[in-house]
Amino acid sequence: MGNIKIIHRGEVQFISAGI
Repeated sequence: MGNIKIIHRGEVQFISAGI
C-alpha cells in the first residue's frame, strides 16, 4: 500500500509503504 501526501507547495507526493 502507499500513502498520498499533499505538500503545501501544491504538489502531490506518492509515498510507497512496504515496497
